[in-house]
Amino acid sequence: MAGLTVAWLIDGTHEAVVFERGRRIGGNARSVAVRLGGRPVWFDLGTQEMSTEDYPLNTRLMRLHGFGDEDFVEVPASRTVLREGEESPLLVGPHEPDPGWPRTKVLGRHWDRLAEFLTRAQEWDNTGLDWEVRLDEMLDSLGTDRRNRPLLYALPAALFGCEPREAGTLSARAATAAFLGGQRSDHAPVTENVRGGLESLAWSLATDLHVARIRPDTGVVRVRQSGSGYELVDTTGEVTRVEAVVFAVPPPVTAELAGSLDGLRDLGATLTAFPYRRVDYALHRDPVGMPDRLEHWSTNNLTLGENHSETTVWYGPVHGVDVFRSQVSRRSRQPSKVLARESFRQLLPTPEVVRAQRRLAAHQGTDNLYFAGHYAFGIDSQETTVESAALVARRLAPSSPRVARLLGTEEGSHDDR
Repeated sequence: MAGLTVAWLIDGTHEAVVFERGRRIGGNARSVAVRLGGRPVWFDLGTQEMSTEDYPLNTRLMRLHGFGDEDFVEVPASRTVLREGEESPLLVGPHEPDPGWPRTKVLGRHWDRLAEFLTRAQEWDNTGLDWEVRLDEMLDSLGTDRRNRPLLYALPAALFGCEPREAGTLSARAATAAFLGGQRSDHAPVTENVRGGLESLAWSLATDLHVARIRPDTGVVRVRQSGSGYELVDTTGEVTRVEAVVFAVPPPVTAELAGSLDGLRDLGATLTAFPYRRVDYALHRDPVGMPDRLEHWSTNNLTLGENHSETTVWYGPVHGVDVFRSQVSRRSRQPSKVLARESFRQLLPTPEVVRAQRRLAAHQGTDNLYFAGHYAFGIDSQETTVESAALVARRLAPSSPRVARLLGTEEGSHDDR
């Protein structure tokens, strides 16, 4: 998505070519259409949740491509936590407004512990918690009993695709950011889904390119210097000559493709300091990963096992149909009525990653080499992806009208951003 966004922003000011190793554009935005009840319904297999309030730049990009209020549907981010093999859930959070079916909340000691922890985490965040403080260090400072930590590790473990015991090594601020807010016992946080799927933004960007070229199913195998520019050797054997290169791929891939370049030689260890985990997803019709009783169903249902923590998203509140999206990398019980499968690489936001992001930011633009995407800074989200692309595009094409429109710097704009 970052590469497409850069190409769209500089289109008409510069020529650009976007290489996509996969057969489809969109990166971690992967949507599929299923015909249900006589109509096409779109489901997201990868990136799903967004927020028009918390993601202002991503929202503006979507508005520029014609997405209106009717394209966003609010979803109560209710949460149920199950322990694998146990019938009764550990907790069932609130689901507001009225979900329209009998629902029983389970707000026992586990909910109290989670609510207390997130309240304290919010206090730390408001006081400028250092991004390099690990989650286990934060819990130690709060005096959190180690017997209560598996539940607290479960949420970030599922979000970032790691084992619960790994969650303690993550940046505390990154590990808790997605869960802060709306944790009162009478209220569920609200997120938004895109009715046509988030991949629709990638296709909108691609179809609005006038000069730039997209080369799907074509990867770059080597980047080499050529005079004042670069040559990109791709999987077809073709060589493309360019003035600047934007790496919108995971940093370890950048190291493989271009680690010997003079402009990247000082970043060898930095580029390999970004750990990833493979996460497998399935879109399915059978309620695997859901509580046994409907009264305990939430939009987000987490199953905590011995060495895994994986979620099942229920699309009922969005589309009114019992379709589910589950992480299926480690769970012992797998869905059988599968509609689609997809796998992604998820970045673990460790303190080492935070330090590596700072080094990349300081190196941005050296010898016309740039970095854009989920890893560039902050926490992996649509917002940081779009923001990183906008920052690169502004340096490449400061006079681009599209950059000015996205950043609100066009003449006559009253937007301070």
